[in-house]
Amino acid sequence: VVLAVATMFSSIHIIETGNVGVKSTMGQIEREELNPGLNFAFPIISKIEKVFTKTIMVNYTPEQKPDSQEVYYERSLKGEDKTGLEMGIDLIVEVNPQSDQMADMFIEVGREGLTKKVLQPIRGAARKVLGQYNAESVMSKRKEVENSIQTELENVFAKNEYFTLVNMQLKKIYLPPKVQDAIERVQLAKQDAASKKEQIVANKALAQSQVELAIGEANAVRERAQAQADSVLINAKARAEANIIESEAQAKANDTISASLTPTLIQQNTVEAWKAGGSSVPNFVGSDSQFIFDINKGKK
Repeated sequence: VVLAVATMFSSIHIIETGNVGVKSTMGQIEREELNPGLNFAFPIISKIEKVFTKTIMVNYTPEQKPDSQEVYYERSLKGEDKTGLEMGIDLIVEVNPQSDQMADMFIEVGREGLTKKVLQPIRGAARKVLGQYNAESVMSKRKEVENSIQTELENVFAKNEYFTLVNMQLKKIYLPPKVQDAIERVQLAKQDAASKKEQIVANKALAQSQVELAIGEANAVRERAQAQADSVLINAKARAEANIIESEAQAKANDTISASLTPTLIQQNTVEAWKAGGSSVPNFVGSDSQFIFDINKGKK
C-alpha cells in the first residue's frame, strides 16, 4: 500500500504557467507537449521535462553572472574586422520559445536547445557583421552596425522554428587596444584644437568688446566737448544779445535826454548849477546869440 501511494504521488507532475512539459517514455520523446497544470508520468518508465516558454533575455557582458529562467548572461561576443583585428561587442537579445515546438526541439538537439538554437546563431551573426567593418571606422558607424546585426539576426531566426526574435540592442563596442589608443589620441588632439579655437573666439570677442568700449568712451568725450562748446556758444550769444539790448536801451535813453534838452532848459540848469555853487547869477544883456553878461556884478 505504501509503495502504491508513493508511486502514485511520484507520478504526479505539476507544470507551472509559462512552461510546457516534454514527456519521454522509455527514452522515446512524445511529440505532443504537456500543458500547464496537473500531469501524470509513471515513475522509471516515463519522465517529464519542464521547458520555460516565456520571453528569454540573453545579456552579453564582460563579466559572467548567475543565470535565471528569464535571463541568461553570456560573455562579450568576439569577432575580427576586415583586417583581422579582434573586436568585441555587448548585446541584449530577447527571444520567444515556440511552446508548441519544444518537443520537436528536444528530439532534434535535446537539452541543448538554447545553446544551439539561440546562442550559437547570435554569435555567428555578430562575427559576420563585425567582419564587414574596419576597427578604425566602426565607432563612427555604430548605428549602421546595430542595424546590420538586427537584420542578420532577423534573417537567422526567420529560419528558426523553435525561437522567434523579439528585440536586439547593441550596448557597447570594444576596439583593439592599439586602435583605441589611436582614437583617443585623435580625440585629444581634436579637443585641444577645439579648446584653442574657443580661446581664439573668446580673445576676438574680448578685443571687439574693448574696441566698442573705446569707441563708446570716445563718443562720450566728444559729446561732452560738444555740449561744453555749445554751452559756451550759447552763453556768448546771450551776453552779446544782452549787450545789444543794453546798448539799444542806452541809445534810446540818450535820444530821449537829447530831445528834452531845449536852450531854455539848459540855461535854467546852468543857473541852478551856479546857484548851487554859491555864485551870483550874471546878468544877461542882449538876445538870441548876441548877449553880454556882466561878470563884475555883485563884486564889492
